[in-house]
Amino acid sequence: MTRLQKEEPDQAARVLLVDTHSLFVRAFFALPGMTTAAGLPTSALYGLSVLMLKLLREERPLGVAFALDAGQPTFRHARSASYKAQRTPLATPLRAQFDVLPRLLEAFGGPRFVAPGFEADDILATLARQLSAAGTPVRVVSGDHDLFQSSTSWSTSCSWERVVSRRSATIWRR
Repeated sequence: MTRLQKEEPDQAARVLLVDTHSLFVRAFFALPGMTTAAGLPTSALYGLSVLMLKLLREERPLGVAFALDAGQPTFRHARSASYKAQRTPLATPLRAQFDVLPRLLEAFGGPRFVAPGFEADDILATLARQLSAAGTPVRVVSGDHDLFQSSTSWSTSCSWERVVSRRSATIWRR
């Protein structure tokens, strides 16, 4: 049994729902600065790629879907001006990698979901609820622990820490 599999009698194949921006940003900060020969930063792209390859190899999901933030204010911003006001702007090397992210996700073949006015968390919870209602088991993969409240008997959540094995974690810290 791999680290990602739960001890369940019913190991039905599931759909992976990926909190893309959360994992992308975590990968950027988990890895040292990496660049191409031309000087383009790649650490977040590389980190997300390694993570997705590991998930696909170990989980063998029925499918995968990527949820992304729209990059604009959400209904939560309208309710409270202080919502995420403490966040610092994205570092330039990370911001540059967001331009390449759509091509990377396309290579993994899953659909991308973006909903203006909502965050990826909202999209993931909605997709998990809809798929679960249709009888499809899902696993939400995120670095955001707030999202784990969407877990049900048909859906499980998997944190960044559970995906990266002890051996891999050593590599990620370097």
